Amino acid sequence: MHKVWLDTNVLLDYLLRRTGFDTPATELVRKIEKEEVLAFTSVINLIHTHYQLRKLATEPATRSILRNLTRLVHIQDIPPEITHRALSNLSIPDFEDAVQYELALQSKADFLLTRDLPDFILGTGPVVCSVEHYLVFFHES
Repeated sequence: MHKVWLDTNVLLDYLLRRTGFDTPATELVRKIEKEEVLAFTSVINLIHTHYQLRKLATEPATRSILRNLTRLVHIQDIPPEITHRALSNLSIPDFEDAVQYELALQSKADFLLTRDLPDFILGTGPVVCSVEHYLVFFHES
């Protein structure tokens, strides 16, 4: 079973049903629900997701949606050593992306799923790819 790290845009594609991106995100969530894939994200991704959802729904509805999500996706906190490593990781210019990458490494994710491919380094560590690419080329059907 693969371990996948979910970037904020993947969570929002699924929850907001973003046209063009919602179908693969929904397929991925189904695989997570069937326990074919083990998914992780960070508490900061939940905060960003909450902010976006809250623009469209009430606070109780938004929290309910996120509670349901956290039943499927393992939430990683951001320990100080991750912050320090991300600040030192100059190969990823965006600090938030560096934090996500370092958390994906810490969680031993096989894949970091995102639509912001240019923002991440390629090489050692998790394979950085889109949900669509993961489902077509990597997920064992």
